[in-house]
Amino acid sequence: MKVLSARQQLFAFTRFTHRANQLVVVLVNPTTEILHDHILLNDPYFPTWKKLVDKLGSSYHAQVVDGFLKAKNIPPKSAFILVPEDEAMKYFRRVE
Repeated sequence: MKVLSARQQLFAFTRFTHRANQLVVVLVNPTTEILHDHILLNDPYFPTWKKLVDKLGSSYHAQVVDGFLKAKNIPPKSAFILVPEDEAMKYFRRVE
């Protein structure tokens, strides 16, 4: 688990294992405002241009672009567990 740099009172962390499809990003907005943020992932193993979707079933999603998680319109008092949308990710492994 690794806490990510975030601004505007947004709490964000990532959890990863050796399997690419087990990548998880958690976003928590404890405020009463809608937040927008570009979060530096600082991990070369994040797939770029990948859509991350909410594992909890909401329609919320975010995009990974050039090493940043583009998180827009994060509703107030909300939390999301984001995972890669592409099922093909399960065939990839992290190589260190």
